[in-house]
Amino acid sequence: MLEKYIEHYQTGSIEAHKDSQRFWIRDKNPVVESCQGWIEKYLDPENARGYYEGFVAILDKEKSKKFNALVENSETIVPKLPWPKHMEKDKFLAPTYTTLDIICFACKHCPLGINIPNYDDIKDNEGFKNVFLANSAPSYRGSVIEFTTPEQEKLLQELQARSYEVHVGCHELLGHGTGKLLFRGEDGSC
Repeated sequence: MLEKYIEHYQTGSIEAHKDSQRFWIRDKNPVVESCQGWIEKYLDPENARGYYEGFVAILDKEKSKKFNALVENSETIVPKLPWPKHMEKDKFLAPTYTTLDIICFACKHCPLGINIPNYDDIKDNEGFKNVFLANSAPSYRGSVIEFTTPEQEKLLQELQARSYEVHVGCHELLGHGTGKLLFRGEDGSC
């Protein structure tokens, strides 16, 4: 499968890259995970430019179990979310959700989690993957927490990594994974 991914990516066209992402999302829970391409194109108003991202990582099967449990429970969680039903995707496609340890990451920064591919037509109709990048989390820890007692600061530092994990887990699955991309028509309708 990796050879097909590389072959499609090297042709350079958007359709070839989209095909490579289709191959990638079908490769469920590989021991070595890799992905590359242009991402975060939604930061550009024209939806044309994006950041290049490439990574190679190792799957942590044990830590992935809790994210898989989140996905398994999403059918009961999603209806309880605090927004109207019309803001959600018409059909929720449950993704794979894994914890990865990054070996190499090439981009402007290494995030804590990723929901890809960034092609909405693929996400909405074919599926997507969520990944939590466990060994990038230590870089997000603060050294000083202001306006706390020493005991409070110690407790906050102990719980910060775990709370980020929950935050990122929910952000990728319940935010990116369930929300519908809305467009405003020329007449102003949504």
